[in-house]
Amino acid sequence: MPAEYGGETLPFLSNGLIRFTQPGAMNDPLETRSFVDSTTIEEFTLYLDNFLQSDLSKVWNFVRPCREAKRMELPIHAARYEMLKDFKENREMFLKEQWDAIYRNRDDTCGILSLTENVTSSAMWSHYASRHTGVAFGFDAKKIRQLSGRQRGFSDLRSVEYSDELSPLSMALGTKALPHNHFFRKSRDWRYEKEWRILVEFNEPLNGRVQTKLDRKDSNGHQIILIYLGHELIKEIRIGLLASRETEKRVLEYRDRAGRPIRIFKMKASSSRFGLEAVPL
Repeated sequence: MPAEYGGETLPFLSNGLIRFTQPGAMNDPLETRSFVDSTTIEEFTLYLDNFLQSDLSKVWNFVRPCREAKRMELPIHAARYEMLKDFKENREMFLKEQWDAIYRNRDDTCGILSLTENVTSSAMWSHYASRHTGVAFGFDAKKIRQLSGRQRGFSDLRSVEYSDELSPLSMALGTKALPHNHFFRKSRDWRYEKEWRILVEFNEPLNGRVQTKLDRKDSNGHQIILIYLGHELIKEIRIGLLASRETEKRVLEYRDRAGRPIRIFKMKASSSRFGLEAVPL
């Protein structure tokens, strides 16, 4: 986490709020990319076949009395039938349009909390902790698992799967959101991150947990959404190699007033290799 966030130094230590990042705001533009698989196309074709058969009988039952009464509603029903046939003939395009709409709306519906096993990676500190000037919070694994999956709106804590293949998208007609598994797969290029994730649905009540939207947006123009997780999850804090004295002071002051054991480490450059080591404070 950067040392400064939303204009306040180390806000999580003071307010227990942490960002759940929308997929479109992640640093990988390929996040959640998928493809419509052949099974979905076949299922959709079968659905339309069945619907067209049933709808044809409805159209015929309507046509006969309409002819006798010379009413004008027939063209509307005929147009609807032609529309259904057009859906079938252009089913791949229709499914792609449905998928594109879901993909565009994903940032309005969910956010991701990213965690890592690889806390000594110099690349991780460069990318996600303001070039080694921030801190890394170590969460209690048992408590974070109790949070995830057991409270409405939170997914289970899951490790990210790294693959060269996109996830197949099997969509039932009327699907309005991406399946959860699409948020837990990334390119193998990112496997060094050893990432774990919790997915949250913004439109759920989250068991009363505070959800805050900051007035400002991030550098990519995305709304910053913070969710209250509380301090009880913190088990350790690692201070970046290039963190300021003020940042280190704030972390140590937090430990002193926490009223429970919290391990504090300072990241140092290894004397014998290209790498980082954690030194207890």
